[in-house]
Amino acid sequence: MFKTLLTATLTATFTNAKLCIEGDVVQPYWRMTAEKCPCCTTIEEMVGKNEFVHTLFYSRSGRLNIDIYNQYIQVAESWKYSKVAFGIIDVDTDRAMSEKFNDPKMIPTNILFRMHQPVEIAQADFEHVKDKFGQF
Repeated sequence: MFKTLLTATLTATFTNAKLCIEGDVVQPYWRMTAEKCPCCTTIEEMVGKNEFVHTLFYSRSGRLNIDIYNQYIQVAESWKYSKVAFGIIDVDTDRAMSEKFNDPKMIPTNILFRMHQPVEIAQADFEHVKDKFGQF
């Protein structure tokens, strides 16, 4: 599902997204958090440094959150050398940061930022994806 949404949205040509390199490993995503670590950043920094940022707001509890998180990581891994930067934000540990862009009760949620702004999805596009992939 994520791959279809991203493919449909990305039509322009830009430079590749900034990657997180931790030791010898290229991570497929960044953690958006107030914590300090090699692959940690804030939403504002991430959106400011990349032309496309796909962000997952999630919780570590609940089957749906865990399933979506696992799918998201797989997509991030397969797209890590693309023009899209991937970031995750745990709404339980970084509630204040997540509240800037999303209601923490409305998870899992993903937001695609393009040119520093969230991309609005037209209702018709949402319905098409829902019909194709089933209920969320």
